Amino acid sequence: EVRDIVQQLAQRCQSEIELEISSILKEAVWILLGKVLFSLETDEAWQPLRTALECLQKAFPSLFYGLAPLPLSLPHSRDQNAQDALSLIEAFIARQILERRHAPETNRDFLSLVMDIRDKETGRILSESQLCEEVLACLLEIQGALPALVSLCCEHLARDADAAELLWLEVKDRPLEDPSELQELNFAQQVYAETLRLYPVVWSMGRVLSDDLEWKGTLFPAGTLMMLSPYHVHRNQRLWEDPERFLPQRFEGISESSESWQAYLPFGVGTRTHLSTDLMQLMALMFMALFHKNFTIEPVAHSLYRLRPKLSLGIEPGVYLKFIKKCSRD
Repeated sequence: EVRDIVQQLAQRCQSEIELEISSILKEAVWILLGKVLFSLETDEAWQPLRTALECLQKAFPSLFYGLAPLPLSLPHSRDQNAQDALSLIEAFIARQILERRHAPETNRDFLSLVMDIRDKETGRILSESQLCEEVLACLLEIQGALPALVSLCCEHLARDADAAELLWLEVKDRPLEDPSELQELNFAQQVYAETLRLYPVVWSMGRVLSDDLEWKGTLFPAGTLMMLSPYHVHRNQRLWEDPERFLPQRFEGISESSESWQAYLPFGVGTRTHLSTDLMQLMALMFMALFHKNFTIEPVAHSLYRLRPKLSLGIEPGVYLKFIKKCSRD
């Protein structure tokens, strides 16, 4: 599917073309999610769920990653819209689960794989509510973060000719027809990790203390809401050398026991990390690899965007880049 999207882009680009890549990626990711998660082949089948997800994102961004969970019972018109959207999404996912339980071999998509997962401690499969939670988190996380993440990655590479060259050398002779190839792209994975360091999907998170905590002479009683911002932790000069600089090589050979790695929290920590992280990485690596295999990407002077913290760290209005066919540049 990603290959088809890149080929369509190549057809539009006779030699070079300037694009607002973020919106293109957003539309592409919607299509991919419908097919990968639910085996939906038509936009008509996907559109009601897509509309509900967009409504939920706009109405209650803090419901998932904000300062504190907001109840869906506020006296505001947005509350009812969010309630209706959430009910529609849960009903849609429940129908998809029921279809796969009645005919388990019909669809072998992401949802089917999640339904086969068993709890490590109990050996039981996930309940319907747990499945809904995982799939909803996957939808919101990937749709909200992936277009911006790939756009920002390409923008950084467009301004770093040496890094772009290293990525091209790694992918230029690979067919990139099997997702397993992506695991062999060491530098591409470093680029992805560095982009996540600068733009973590979970930019802020909160946890309620279950026990009293004393820290630097201050006592925080149980029940206190504690906040952490991975966005700022990832820019801490004590943890990262030259933290504002885009430097993928910093992840080469990094030790998992190092202080920097322990403070690397692009998707948060604990029970709120979800199965979507691996799927997001596969999609991001495929876009990055195919883009840089087929195009030279250059920055555009008038591309002005700002970071926008929502459910995940997004960008507005979008990233403009110039795509030049490799054959035309050669």
